[in-house]
Amino acid sequence: MSKMQSQDIHALLHPYFDGELAYSDSILFEEHLENCPDCSLALAEQQELRMLMEGPGLRYPAPAKLRHNIYSSYARNQQSSRILIHWNWKIYGIAASIAIALLGFWIVLAPGSPSAESSEAREIVSGHLRSLMATHLFDVASTDQHTVKPWFTGRVDFSPVVKDLSDRGFQLLGGRLDYIAGRPAAALVYQYRKHTINVFEWNTGVVNPQGEEKSTMKGFNLVAEWIGPIKVWIVSDLNTEELDILANALR
Repeated sequence: MSKMQSQDIHALLHPYFDGELAYSDSILFEEHLENCPDCSLALAEQQELRMLMEGPGLRYPAPAKLRHNIYSSYARNQQSSRILIHWNWKIYGIAASIAIALLGFWIVLAPGSPSAESSEAREIVSGHLRSLMATHLFDVASTDQHTVKPWFTGRVDFSPVVKDLSDRGFQLLGGRLDYIAGRPAAALVYQYRKHTINVFEWNTGVVNPQGEEKSTMKGFNLVAEWIGPIKVWIVSDLNTEELDILANALR
């Protein structure tokens, strides 16, 4: 594919959004987005829709009673199937499979599961892309940490970690208010060489002992860590080693 046309958005928008495009096609698609406001808006609308669909109000953990009923039903089906003829074995086997699938569905949606973590990472990448495409990197633009940090007072329920790291090559550019998983988050913007880095922070209310987490999504590298009760996500097209340097400096 040598050139990306606007009409291709209908065929390639969703594969790109789901991270299914080949690397070369993704690059051409992103170059097209830089010069096509309509396509950028269509992608942003998809991101907003996903954020709404993944909001905490639409996901619930499986109630204990439901899990108990599923397990009990499965056990009864297994016992009964031993005395039924061959065709009934198939029927109960299907029922048991459905029960297990339902149980897996509910467990996957429970908070703290691997899919919940992936969902959070998708929101981080969407927030990063949204800030770049909508040219809304800052609510407060300043290289001075003593200007950026106080700006968040009254806007978030914690004191965000804001540091001047220019001596390490990471230039603070400013910050903005964002929303991750339905809660307000401080978004700090750094620049390393010509690469833009978003650092998302929010207060979880608990101290989590988990160590650093790393992942890659839609061509972006992510590093997540905890600073006390503050969850920190760092996202950029920089390599993970360079993001590690920033993560260590923020601690």
